[in-house]
This record gives sequence, C-alpha cells and structure tokens, in this order.
Amino acid sequence: MKMREPQHLIDFDPVKEAVLQKKSTILARSYSHYTHGRVNEAEAKKFFDEILSTIKGAENSTDIDEVIKQLGLKKQSFEDKKLRDYFTKDLDHGLVQSYQGYTFPCDEMIILVIRDIGVMLKKDPHSTHYFYEGDKDYRCGPITLSGPWGQYCLEAAMLYGQCLAYKNGRNSIENKTGIKIPVEKYMDRKIDFFGATLNLKQPLTAFKKLLVEHKLVAAAKQHIDPMHITASQPMKHIDLMHITASQAITKISINVHEADAQGDTLAHHIAASDDINALQQLTARAVNFNVFNKLSYSPLHVAAPEAAKFLLKNGMLVDCANATRMTPLHYAAQQGKLELAKIFLAHGADLKAKDQNGRTVLHYADMSKSTNEIALVSLFLEAKVDPNVADKDGRAALHQVVAVEHYDDQLMKVVQLLVNAGATIGTRDKKGRTPLHLATERKHVDIVKFLLDRKADPQTVDEENQTALHLAVKASNRAITQLLLEAGANPNISDKEGKTALHFATDPHIVELLISKGADPNISAKNGDTPLKGAYHQWQTSNSSEFREIVKLLLMAKANPLAHFDLLPYAAMLGDVEIVKLLLESNINLEIKNNENNLTPLHFATIYGHAPVVQLLLNAGANLESRNNEDETPLHCAATKGHAKIVGLLLDKGANTETVNKAGKTPLNLASHTEVVKLLRATKSTVGTPMVVQKNVLSAADKTDLLLSFTLDYTELTFDKVLGKGGFGVVHLGVYRHNDVAIKQLHVTNPSQAALEEFQSEMAIMARLRCPQIVQLYGIYLQPSYGIVMEFLARGSLYKVLHNSEPLSWETRHQIAFDIACGLAFLHKENILHRDLKSLNVLLNDQMRAKLTDFGLAKIKNESSSVTGSQVVGTLQWMAPELFKRKAVYAKEADIYSFGITLWELVARKTPFEDAQNQALIKQWVLEGEREDIPEECPPKLARLIKFCWMQESTARPTADEAVMQLKAEEEQSMQLSYLDNLNSFS
Repeated sequence: MKMREPQHLIDFDPVKEAVLQKKSTILARSYSHYTHGRVNEAEAKKFFDEILSTIKGAENSTDIDEVIKQLGLKKQSFEDKKLRDYFTKDLDHGLVQSYQGYTFPCDEMIILVIRDIGVMLKKDPHSTHYFYEGDKDYRCGPITLSGPWGQYCLEAAMLYGQCLAYKNGRNSIENKTGIKIPVEKYMDRKIDFFGATLNLKQPLTAFKKLLVEHKLVAAAKQHIDPMHITASQPMKHIDLMHITASQAITKISINVHEADAQGDTLAHHIAASDDINALQQLTARAVNFNVFNKLSYSPLHVAAPEAAKFLLKNGMLVDCANATRMTPLHYAAQQGKLELAKIFLAHGADLKAKDQNGRTVLHYADMSKSTNEIALVSLFLEAKVDPNVADKDGRAALHQVVAVEHYDDQLMKVVQLLVNAGATIGTRDKKGRTPLHLATERKHVDIVKFLLDRKADPQTVDEENQTALHLAVKASNRAITQLLLEAGANPNISDKEGKTALHFATDPHIVELLISKGADPNISAKNGDTPLKGAYHQWQTSNSSEFREIVKLLLMAKANPLAHFDLLPYAAMLGDVEIVKLLLESNINLEIKNNENNLTPLHFATIYGHAPVVQLLLNAGANLESRNNEDETPLHCAATKGHAKIVGLLLDKGANTETVNKAGKTPLNLASHTEVVKLLRATKSTVGTPMVVQKNVLSAADKTDLLLSFTLDYTELTFDKVLGKGGFGVVHLGVYRHNDVAIKQLHVTNPSQAALEEFQSEMAIMARLRCPQIVQLYGIYLQPSYGIVMEFLARGSLYKVLHNSEPLSWETRHQIAFDIACGLAFLHKENILHRDLKSLNVLLNDQMRAKLTDFGLAKIKNESSSVTGSQVVGTLQWMAPELFKRKAVYAKEADIYSFGITLWELVARKTPFEDAQNQALIKQWVLEGEREDIPEECPPKLARLIKFCWMQESTARPTADEAVMQLKAEEEQSMQLSYLDNLNSFS
C-alpha cells in the first residue's frame, strides 16, 4: 500500500484520515456505532473537537511539557463518565480500530496514552519495571495495549518517560528484564525507533520535534502497514469518527466509487445502514448503484427496507441479478427478510425468476430456516408462485423443504402450505427420489405420515430401484417402517443389487414387521446373499443378541439354511438349543463340517459341553462315528474334555469305545476324569471282540470319503494373475467362495493310478494339518486337470523378499526364523518330513509371518525308509551331505540341515553356493564340509544355531523342538534387555 507523506498534527483530521487510509467502511461503521448506545454523537464530537483544538493550540509550543500542559487542561472532559468508560474500557485491548479485517491507527489516542504514561513515569520513575511483553499484550501499570500499535505507543511512552527521568536527575534506568543501566551510559546511545533516530542526549527537543511533526507515527507506518494488520489480534473496537456518513461525504472530496477488500463501496455500507441522507449525498454525486461486491451482491441486495425503497425510487432495477442470477428477491427470501420481500413484490419483482441452479424464490424461502419462513412461503404462494417448478437437480420446493435435517413444527406447516397450494407429492428428482424418499431419509415421521395420508405412493423407486421402505429399514426407523407397511409398501421389491428391505434389516422388531407383511426371507441378491446369510454373518462376527434374534425370526419364517453350511456347527458350538431346533426342522445336513478342522455339529456340541444340543443331534440321527482331522469321533472329544453326561448320551446311542484316532488311541486312552473312565470301562466289558483298525491304513471306503471331503468343484474357482511358475506347475491368484486363494495348476496329464493315489494321499495329509506356521490346504480338484487350492499369502515367498531391496530388520528376521522352526517342529511331531525346505518354500503374509508350503513329497514315516541316492528328492544347495551317499536315508536331521541353510539365506540375503560353476562342485564342497561364510553383522546366537544345524554329522544337529526353544530363549532375552534399556533411560 502506498503510504501518504508525514503531516503535522495540526493537519490531522479523523474523517480525512479515515478516507486517506481507504477506510470507507469505517465511515458507515462510525456513524452506526453511537446509535447502538455506546456514546451519543454530541459527546463524541465535542470530545474530539477539544482534542483537535488542543493539538492545534500547541502547534507553536517549543517544549513538549507545554503540549502535556495543554492536553492536561482538557483532562476534565476526558474524565466525563460516559466518555471515560468508553475509552478506558476499550483501551484494555489496544489502540487499533478494526473492522472487517482492516485496521485504522488512532493517532490522537496515541498522543493521549503517551502523555498519561509519561506523566506516570515522571511521578514514579521506578514504574518502568511495569513494562513487559506478554503473548500479545504490552502493559504499563493498569494500562494494557495490544498489537503492533500498542507496542508502538508503549515504546514511545517509555522513551518519553526516560527522557523525563533524565531531565529530573534520575541516575539509572531499569530495562524490560529488570537490569539497571546507568542513565549516562544509556543516554549515550542512538536509538533507531521505527526508522527515526533519537539522540537521547537532547531528549526533550528531539522528542518534541518528532512528536509534534508527527514523524513518529509516519515512521512507524512505514514499518507497520495498518492495511495488513488483521482483526484476529485480540482488540476491541475504538471508533473515533463519531460523525454521520453524510457529514463525511460532504466534508471532504472522496472517491465514492472506491471499494474495500471485499468489493463493498460506500453505497453498499450506507444502503445496509439505512442512512437515507447519505444515500441522497451519493445520488447527488451521480453514484452508480448497479455495482456488485466480491460476493456478487449489489447495494439493493444488502439494503435495509427504507434504503431499498430509496434505491428503487431512484432507478435501481428490482430484478438486478448478480453473476449467479440471484435477484434481490431471491436474496431477501434466503435471508428471511419478509419486509424486503414485500417491498420488492410491490415494485414488480419477477416471481418466475430462476438463479443459475434453476431455483425460484420458493426454493430460497425453504432454505431460509428463519422465523419468517412460513410467512414468506405464504406470501409467494398467495402471489401465485408455482410450487412445482424444479431446479436443475429436478427438485421442487417440496423436495427442498422435506430434505432439511432438523425437524420442527414450522417445517410441517410449510409442507402443508405447499401441498395445499398444489405441490405434486409424487414428483421425482433426477435421482428418482420423491418427497417421501427424502422425508424418510431425514426421519421426519410426521411428514411421512402426512404424505402417505395424501396418497403418496410407497412403491415408487429411485434410480437405485429402492423404495422409501428400503431407506426406512436401512435407518432402523421403526415408526416410518410401520407407516409405510400399513400404507401398502411391498417388502419384496428388489433394488438394483437384488436386495429387498429385509436384506438391510438390523433391528429384530423391523424384521418381525416385514415378515408379518409378507417379506420373503429366501429372496437372493445378485451376489447370492440372502437375509439369513447377512444376519448370520453379523451374529458370528459381533456375537450380538440382536442379530441372533434376527436369525431366529428368519428361520421361523422358513428361511432356507442349506446354503449356509456352517450355521448349524456355529449354533451347536454356542449351545443355542432354540436355533438348533429350528435348523433341524429344516432338514439341514447333520454331517456338515467346518473348513478348519473337519468338526461336525456333534463334535462342536460335545467339545463345548452342550448336552441338550448333543441330545437333539443324536435324536435327529447324527453320525456317532464321524471323524475330525485327528480321526477323533465325538466320543474321543467328550472323553478328553471330561464331559461325563455327554459320554453317557453317546454310549447310550451305541458309540464305539474301541475306535482309535490318528495317534492310535481309544476314547478310554484319552480319558482322565474318573466318572468318564468308569463309563467307558463298563461299556467295554459288555462288548465282544474289539474292532481292529490299523494305524495309518485306510480302507477303500475311507479313502473315498476322505477324497470327497476335500475335493472341490472346479466351477467355483476364479483364476486371476499368475503368481509364479515352476517345473511342477503354475500358481495363480484366485477366488474360492469370496476368499482369495492360491491355485497351483499341476503339470500332470495322464498320471498312473499309483501316482494319482499317492497324490491324493499326500494332499489328504496336508488337508488334515492345522498349524499357524503351515500353509492351509483348502482342497484339490481333479477335473479338467489336476490342481491344489491353498491359502493365499500376500507377500509371496521368502526368497522373493530376500532378493529385493526392501529393508529387513533383525527383529523381523528373528520372527521369520522362529516361524519356520515352529512349522518344521509341527511337521516332525506329525512324523512328516518336508524334504525340500528352502526360502522358495517359505511364504509370508502381510505381517511378515512365515508359513511352510510345498511338502507334497512328504511321507508319513513309521520308520525310516531307505532310498537310493538317485531317489533322493530336494534341491541340491539345501541337501544334507548324508543324502549324497549310497542308500541314503532321508530323516528329520536332513530337514534340520536344510533349515540351517535357509537361516543362512535369511541372514546373507543370497542364494547358497551361487559362485559354484556346476552342481558337482556344490556336492563336492558339501561332502568336504565346506559351508558359506556367515556375515559378521549376524547376531552371535543366531550364527551359532546356523552352525549347529549344518553340522557334517547328522547326529550333532539339534532337533526342530530344540531350535524353537533356542530362538524363543533368544527372543525373551532380547525383550528383557530392551526392558532394562527402557528402564535405564528413565533413571
């Protein structure tokens, strides 16, 4: 901003100052200020006249004390109660006039404050210690100033006070930090004060000259632009120009067309203040009132009633529209200005005018939310405004009013006015929604009832093919749901996704309402979901009694549970007699098994000790000899858990006490509770020759049952991108029953019968395994080709992670090592050998947890089997030295060697023996006892474990369990050290 040249105090005029500072807004504000009861015009004008005359009278003074004396003579006026209260109270927050983000320096108040503080300092020189800077305030005794101008006043007053102190023989001055400085030394300095240099050796002359010539103020303005000091500073308003705007306009020549930062001209502000005299002055100056501010409002848009009449009388167009085509009448309706609306109508305002969004005055009246809304709507309807005119979104006034969020009586009255005036109840907007849809969505119960009473159609659908009933059920609004159903809403209308209202129900009471009105619980959405599936899923994930009640209500309404294979096992696990009874009535499959561990509903009820559910299942014909993954019958489970009552129920139904599980144990072998042992022994003594079942030998019938239990339907699989390729097959990302899976398509075309049986046997082993560190097999398919469906792990193989540039902390590596060890220990406990352990056969999930895979060549070992060297399987770099000998025996120790090499991969992030020119050389090195170098940064204990695992002598290697224990001990020690480090950091 270009600053005006410095001027003498004798030239200072508050009105002129305001105009020169481009503060046309202040003029209107100043005039209105005293009308609000703060101070009357006569008192304000008298006071300022006295200040100005005092300053003019002192213009020829040769000493600053004379200025003080002259001002002091007028102090009595300043102490007039109203004026004193007005100025001293506002003085608490600064000397800056602020309005709409602009500020205006109050120069004459600066003089007064400098005078008062200076006199105080003259009386008590030691009071300088009261000067300090707070966050935003500058204080001296009881006077608080704010902002840059407050700082300016205070600094000026301090200098003046120090000048007086020096003149009166003071020996030292205390600075802001409380340090005393000798006056002589202090006065030797030249002070740069806002660009003006003060020589304190001649303090009074210099200060008087700068003050009287107004250079202090002008110099400060060069450094503090008042146009850029915002109202966010903690200031109260001090209005100096307590004169009318018309007086300001006539007093001096100003540019009446000039606009402020918001684009408002004097015409805008004066029109808003209803100052007719000032408007007459502007009219006399040929002001163009058809100007718009930055918000696109003309003076007529913002005018007060009398000013609006004046502007219209003097030629301003009543329909002058802004850039958005909003007329003054639109604006009056939006602001709830009833009197203005009447004035504009009386002057012929166009009631059909639309803004750029197609809204009429009725739309705006409905948006006003004012106390005048009803009166405005009535006014426009009486003037024959069409209530059915739609905006660009297809919404009429009725849409507009029912879509408001908060309901009140006024809203209902407006709806009645519009409908009574002919508003079409069933009109649809561009999204297909009627007022009934919108009122339902906003939960306006009374309006919904009113619309239905006026025959609103509850079957109308929007662009999503949803009725108001869909919306009411989604919102769990019982009252509106009941109103719609009583009005004949069809509960079986499906939306675009094929979902009825029942699909969205989360409130049992609403489900009951829908079913009572004929809602079909067996309608499937396009994705196959039924209301029962959704309710069951919510019950299972939240264990909510509300969703359990919904499941019950749906089953009572004959919802088909056959598609939800795990509903009966879940209800049996919870011991929910009521749900189990309902499921049994629907002839559900009693032998359905969960995917995790092949438990039947009878297994679940037995394990969790729910005797009533066991009785129900047995009465319904549940199979007593069904097996889980461990080949355990329900009797095994009951014996293990010690549920004597359930053991008795099973025995009464003829459960076989001699059946052995995978470990070769009967229920009696597993029993530890006295009562259970007695029951089993008593039953055993009454039976004939026990049935012998060879361990790990399956009959043809058993093999067929087992194969069927994990053979998947190829048509349920969806194939996506290729994850990897190898000699054995191609791995795809796929989807099976809405779950991401890995699908391995095998390169097998015409396998022999023996090979096929071996493949099925190996997959049967994998399907039975349940371990967090083992990749889960979901099943196999045999047509049109051969393949395996497994758990999908997002990070892929450990090999892939090790050979990219991703950082890998030692903590993460230790966790991976621990996971591999746990997985291997689990396999060995199951008498399963991996036979091809390496980083490529270790997969990682999103949390970098490891799982073992690809032990498709594993065999259940009752005893070691001899193979020729050529028969040994695995990958050369990871194979133990003993496997290169004739008649080599693959044993658990060979897996441990591979584990050690895999740990080295994890540490070195390299492929073992990658510098070997051929495989024969690798074989030679391994047989000679050569191993890779372990990187120096490897933790010592991990390095020691690696060395133990790849020992030349197989008997010297640790077991998998020992490896797990060592890694676990290392982790616990690391956690203790971390705890101690944290503890020491606080000491």
